[in-house]
Amino acid sequence: MLATTTTETRTPVADDDRPLFDAWCAGDRRAGNILLKRHYPRLRRFFLSKDESHYQDLTNRTFLECVKSRQNFRGECSFRGYLFAIAYRVLCRHLQERRRRDFESFDPEVHAVVDTGLPAMSSFVFANEQARLLFECLRRLTINAQTVLELRYWTDLTEPEIQEVLKLKSRETVAGRLRVAKEALRREWARVQPGHALQDADVDARMREIRQHVDAKNPQRL
Repeated sequence: MLATTTTETRTPVADDDRPLFDAWCAGDRRAGNILLKRHYPRLRRFFLSKDESHYQDLTNRTFLECVKSRQNFRGECSFRGYLFAIAYRVLCRHLQERRRRDFESFDPEVHAVVDTGLPAMSSFVFANEQARLLFECLRRLTINAQTVLELRYWTDLTEPEIQEVLKLKSRETVAGRLRVAKEALRREWARVQPGHALQDADVDARMREIRQHVDAKNPQRL
């Protein structure tokens, strides 16, 4: 017997990106350029923290898929949330492909960046050793834990937007995911820095610092 499902009716949200996206899809290159300048750097940051070799290609792939699937965007979430939801799917497919080279399965709830053959250590040069160690810990979290933390600290996405990206049931689920991800980060930190507890204020400060180092390698041009 097939299970029945109900479709939630969602009201379109106010979003000044929507007219630009519609115009871009209709062939307005100026509108497209405005959207690119508005979202390209933070999208590159999203990929750059995970794969330094392919972040540019993954960013371009996201925007291409965004236009190809434009009929799926009905304004029920912000364009920014819609864009990062696509970026998350692009990332998962990319990491899945890396795992398949060794005939291994991939699950973003289970596997981390380092489980796909990517290094735990990045090539970023950190002035602060604690920030470097925390970035290593971040890359050892599951993809979903790393993603929810980066979305929270590095993209300025709201809880409803993060909910859209990870396809979570409610905003309360977002808060729960953030708590679980922070606890996982603390456990990794305790492994590399035994006896030195990681406080919320430390997470806030170090995540901002890591973002600055990632942005130092993030080209400002499109």
